[in-house]
Amino acid sequence: MKSESKSELRKKLLEIRRNFKDDESPKIIENFLKLPELQKSQTIFAYAPTPDEIQIDPLLEKLIANGNRIAIPFIISKTEMVATEIFRLDELIQSKFGIRSTPEINLIAPDEIDLIIVPGAGFDRLGNRLGLGAGFYDRFLQKTPRALKIALAFQFQIVDKIPVESHDQKIDAIVTSEGVIRF
Repeated sequence: MKSESKSELRKKLLEIRRNFKDDESPKIIENFLKLPELQKSQTIFAYAPTPDEIQIDPLLEKLIANGNRIAIPFIISKTEMVATEIFRLDELIQSKFGIRSTPEINLIAPDEIDLIIVPGAGFDRLGNRLGLGAGFYDRFLQKTPRALKIALAFQFQIVDKIPVESHDQKIDAIVTSEGVIRF
């Protein structure tokens, strides 16, 4: 049997995600907050979720309140994003690229980042990630070799096999509503 291509698998998983009734986000956040690695992380790169992603706004608010330095993507071109620091979620605006971001860049250098909360369409149990297809995260993750890369995922996003290409970046762990998978 022929395995699914990246684009076929991405399309299938994103369709499921669009129609998914999210009751897992609170438990995923709870499991993430228990990670010992989080306690050692001062600067965290995350994302401002779209409506069909894991809703991590409560997590971001808690991390900011705890004194963590939080950054999210700021898209600067069709191929590159940088880390911009956020201080409050209510300061975020809808960017021209369709994601929430800061009104201006408050740059954080990639080598200052301790932990990255990595989004994706799907993940496998070997640490492979299927992104949304533009390659932003693969390029950014290459610049952050010392940062721990942790995905937050709905259970359905864990699949048997993600097709991998040479430029694809691996993750270190996946946090789901059922627990943590480490690589």
